[in-house]
Amino acid sequence: MWFKLITRGKSIHAATPEGGENAIAKMAEVIRALPRGCTVTVIRGGAQTNIVPDYCEIEIDRRIHAR
Repeated sequence: MWFKLITRGKSIHAATPEGGENAIAKMAEVIRALPRGCTVTVIRGGAQTNIVPDYCEIEIDRRIHAR
């Protein structure tokens, strides 16, 4: 099975990151919580180096093995 997950944040200039919400940092927490058998195969996020990203998406390949 394949699926996509999206996190959203609040974009702001990277000079003042405390005023935004980093969607990639949120996604990092999601990735750490994924169960066994889930493999992140694609990640997209951010627009420029000096902007806190307001969007991140990952694509996951989930394998379930019969016993």
